[in-house]
Amino acid sequence: MALAQGRSGAPSGISEVARASYIDAIRAKVRQHVVVPPGVVGNPEAVFDVVQLPDGTVVEVRLVRSSGFAALDVALERAIRAASPLPTPPDHRLFARELRLILRPLAQ
Repeated sequence: MALAQGRSGAPSGISEVARASYIDAIRAKVRQHVVVPPGVVGNPEAVFDVVQLPDGTVVEVRLVRSSGFAALDVALERAIRAASPLPTPPDHRLFARELRLILRPLAQ
């Protein structure tokens, strides 16, 4: 499962290692809730925009690009919502209200 960084990019003064660690924490929490439906072939990618509050509460999830499998898209959206609240960053400057999540059913 891949995850893109916050849509605003890394803030000035924040290391890429710190950003990667924060993204990995979000990825791990979402992955815990993914249930891949039967019939999914390969490792299709779906893209979601997620709006979160500073405490990590997910307030909106919007499918931007389908994986091609409607059941997988629903399962991935459900996993994002179930992962709420998302992990909060160790440094508040890492926080991005809007995230673009690129998800695949198999870890990469």
